[in-house]
Formats: sequence, structure tokens, C-alpha cells
Amino acid sequence: MERFDLYARRANLEHVEAVKHGFSWPAFFFSWIWAFAKGMPALGFVLLAIDLGFAWVDHVTLDASLLGKGFGMVFFAKLLVVGATGNLWRRRSLERHGYAHLDTLEAKDSDTAAAQWLEETDPA
Repeated sequence: MERFDLYARRANLEHVEAVKHGFSWPAFFFSWIWAFAKGMPALGFVLLAIDLGFAWVDHVTLDASLLGKGFGMVFFAKLLVVGATGNLWRRRSLERHGYAHLDTLEAKDSDTAAAQWLEETDPA
């Protein structure tokens, strides 16, 4: 079971966004694609530019020199930072777009967390 923070706009409580606590594997593996998919285009462009910069450096060095290995380690560190902070960036993005924190609960995935919260708060 994972912990999720639930967010929604006060005017539309039927659409709930669930953000997991902890490391974001999708952000780690897909960085800029993940950012665009989660509605954070500015972050997506920054991460894309960083990745293109790393690709250019990799192309220029093209050998197993110490410099090439160093940039490889820096790129891996960038992936770790994106994975470790991705869910925090997602929370802040939702809050900037008018979403309010509703609750924190445990569930097996984000869809289950949202459905569980909607079921518990249904006035019917």
C-alpha cells in the first residue's frame, strides 16, 4: 500500500488527482515526457533542454574517457533528482493551478485512492 495526497478544485470534487508520496519511477524513466503528460510544460521544456545538452556532450565526447564517464554519472544523478522530487513538483503544480489538498490516504494505486476518497465522501 502506498500513501497518496488527494487534490481537487473546490468547484469540481468529482475530478480528484492522487499524488503518491515518495519516489516517482515514471519521472525517473521518462523525465520530460512525464512532465508534459502531467501538465507541467515549463518543467518539461527545461528537462528536455537538459537531456539535449547531455546528448550533445555525449556525442562530442564519444569515447570512454573520464569526461564521458563523468557526464554519464551526472546524467544519472539528474534522473535520481527528477525521480525523487517529481511528486513534490506535481503537488506544487496542482496547487498553482487552483487545486486544494483534500486528504491523505493509503491505497494500492492512484486510481484506487481517488475512487476510495470519492466513495467515502459521497453524500448519497
